[in-house]
Amino acid sequence: MTTHTGFSPPARALVTAAALVVLAIGVQLASPVLAPILLAAFIAVVATPPLRWLRQHGWPKWLALVVVVFVLLDLGSILALMATGAIEGFRDNLPSYQERLVLLSQELGEWLEAVGVAKAESVPSALDPAATIATLRRFLSSLGGLFAQGALVLLAV
Repeated sequence: MTTHTGFSPPARALVTAAALVVLAIGVQLASPVLAPILLAAFIAVVATPPLRWLRQHGWPKWLALVVVVFVLLDLGSILALMATGAIEGFRDNLPSYQERLVLLSQELGEWLEAVGVAKAESVPSALDPAATIATLRRFLSSLGGLFAQGALVLLAV
């Protein structure tokens, strides 16, 4: 007597769909760890051709590796310096931006009233500069975590 232990096609489709859902949830939960690892793998793939080229032209393996790592670190440092310089300049000018935002929102409200838009006086309160600046400050402070992950990726490569 033979027993049939296989799943029917609809049951197989349901099990496959459930497995894909579990896999998607697992990838989502692992994304803080998985993203830097995948980025490190990408950088390693990009860095392999220059490393091979140097090896084919007679460079010792250790020297070729040091040169490629040095170039990668230089590029990463240049990008980080450019980004932090721009962010610091923006942060220094933030109070003047806030004043300008208040002035522009008031002018927009006055213009809308002149055109005939009802409730145009609520425009300055809708563009609350304090809330906008607070959100911007939170965004700028979260960039520190981005640079920390970048350093982790460079170390992983």
